Amino acid sequence: MNMTTIKYAKLEIERKWLVCASQLPDLTKLPSKSIEDLYINNTRMRLRKEITDQSVTYKLCKKYGLNNEISEPIVNVYLSESEYRIFSKIDGNRICKMRYYYPFEGVRIAIDVAKNLPIMAEAEFTDEHKAVNFTAPDFCNKEITSDKAFEAVTLVKNLNQPPT
Repeated sequence: MNMTTIKYAKLEIERKWLVCASQLPDLTKLPSKSIEDLYINNTRMRLRKEITDQSVTYKLCKKYGLNNEISEPIVNVYLSESEYRIFSKIDGNRICKMRYYYPFEGVRIAIDVAKNLPIMAEAEFTDEHKAVNFTAPDFCNKEITSDKAFEAVTLVKNLNQPPT
C-alpha cells in the first residue's frame, strides 16, 4: 500500500524474532509493562491497554499491511478510559502479555511473554537501512519479521479457537 494514500499514518519499521528462553537476560531487572490487546474480528485493528507503574494508556491501532518485509503504515488513536470501555465490548480475540525492554547496541528490544504463545522480540527503527543492517542479540534465534504465521492477530486467533 502506498504511504501517500494513508492520511495520518506513521511508517512502522520493525523486525521480529522468536526467542530462545534459556538465553534471555533476567527479565525481572528490565523495564516492563503489561499489555492487554483485543484484535477486533474481521479487521486489521487492535484495541490496546498498556499498564506501567506510572500510567495506563489506551489506544486503538489500525495496521494497513506491509509495504515490504519490514515496514508498514499504522495509525494510533489515543483514547480515554471511557472510550476504551466502549470499544472493549466489540467482538475479537484477546491476549494479555508482559513486554520487557532490553537495550542493545542503541536499539530498544521489546520482549513479549504471553501464556501459550512463543516468546518473541521486536525492534523498531527510524529507517529501513538501520533495520536491515541491525544484528540482533544472541537470544533472537529465528527471524519472523515477514512470516504471517507469527503476526499477533494470527497467533491470538489460533489461541482462541475451540478444540476440534
